[in-house]
Formats: sequence, structure tokens, C-alpha cells
Amino acid sequence: QSGASYPAVNDRQVLEQRIPLPSLDEQKRIVAVLDQAFAALDRARSLAGKNLADAEGLPANYLHAYFEQEWRALPKRPFSEICSDTLIGLVRNKKEQGPNKAYDYVKMQHLGNDDRFVGGMTDRVDCSAEEAERFRLQKGDFLFNTRNSRELVGKSCVLEQEPSSHTVFNNNVMRVRFVAEVEPRYIALIFRTRFVKAQLESMKSGTTSVVAIYHKALKRLTIPLPDLDTQRRIANHFADIDSRTLEARRRNETKLRNLARLRKSLLQRAFAGGLT
Repeated sequence: QSGASYPAVNDRQVLEQRIPLPSLDEQKRIVAVLDQAFAALDRARSLAGKNLADAEGLPANYLHAYFEQEWRALPKRPFSEICSDTLIGLVRNKKEQGPNKAYDYVKMQHLGNDDRFVGGMTDRVDCSAEEAERFRLQKGDFLFNTRNSRELVGKSCVLEQEPSSHTVFNNNVMRVRFVAEVEPRYIALIFRTRFVKAQLESMKSGTTSVVAIYHKALKRLTIPLPDLDTQRRIANHFADIDSRTLEARRRNETKLRNLARLRKSLLQRAFAGGLT
């Protein structure tokens, strides 16, 4: 290639390339071997891809099926009645954030699109000792994304582990702490159901690019709430499903990567004379 802004290869350079060229019969043999191998690889890749899609969709499908049956039977409570504390996070603009600041800073991108917490904090902020204590996150806190694009606003998750360092949160996130008879993991689970998501959809308001779900609307959300032991049993049951699903997803992702490497390896062997 030559040229900095628009790299190019000219005709002469292409025509001067030396091509390894065995006999025509050997060419045909290599192509036939590769065709057969690639067909098998494609079948394996298709199966792994289907298994991966099935694994990703299984928890949601099982969750909806479970609550489809249980929703009407369970007693309901408005969201406002089960909250002991709600708080919108700290306002810090981009210039006030940086890797050398004092505290980890959870933002809306740390609430995954699958309603799970995404770690790997890269943004940090400074704040007063009073702010640091008031906005501190801890295990069991429920986080709700109040402002985002229309398709992403309303993401939520629960912190199932104690943060490894002192962590505060952004003003696009609302922290919720619940009354004693509520299991936070159960609420996080309920917020993944189509029943709650349908309610959240009706609460969205805003412009084309920025949509919000305000606390005033969220308080009216209807939550099916069995006793605490049942909440914990349901949360543990689906945590086990999630764990097994995650393992299945990892296996199939590894299989897909290995198949891609094998395809590349076959091509390298073919043109190095390594196919028998």
C-alpha cells in the first residue's frame, strides 16, 4: 500500500504477486477438501449460534412463563409502599470526572441492557465527605435509570456484591432501598418481566432523544409481592437459572471462537501444503 490519506495498491503490484500454484488436479483436491471441511464448520457454527441464542433467550422466556401463571394470584403493592428511601445521584459534568478522582462513579451505562449490573468502573469523581456518605452505594441497593434514550430508559439492577471501593452514583440513576419485608433481588427480577416493562413504557415522557421516567410516575408502579421467604426462594431459583445460562453462553461463545480459528488454520495449512 502507498498513500497516507488514501492507501492504494496499483495494478502492477497486484500483477507481480507470486501465487503458489500446484497442478490442476491438486488445486481441485484442495478445493474439495476445504469445501467439505468448511461445510462441516458451517454446520457446527450454525448449531453453536442457535444454542447461544437459545441460552440468551431462556431466562427471559422462563421468567415470563412463570409470572404469567403467578401474576394474578400474587398480592400487589404500589412501588411507593415498599421503598424506604429513594435518591437521585450526584451531578458531575465530564470535566469533573477523571481517573485520579477519589470515588468510583456509577453511570447509566453501568446498568446493562439485560438489567444486570456492569462492573469495570472507569469514571471517578470528587465530592465532600457528606456527599460521599449520602450517595454511597452498598450491597442490596436497587438502581434505576431515570433518563436515557426511549429504548434504554428504565434499565435497572441490584448490587448483589459489596462494591470493592467507595462508590457514588450519577444523577441519571435513582438509588432505591426497600423496607425490611422486601428482597431487592426479587424486585430486580420483577423489573425484568414484560408485565413491569409494559407499565414502565406507559410512564415514559420526553423528547425524541431524551426520555425520562419520573419518580412521581414510578411510585404508582404495581408490584406483585408474596411473603419474604417466597421472594427469596424465587430469587434464588432464577439466580440458579441465570448461572447455568451464563455458563452455557460462555461454552458456545468459546466454541464459535474456536471454529473461527479452525477455519483460519485450515486455510493456512492448505496453502502451506499441509492438507493430506
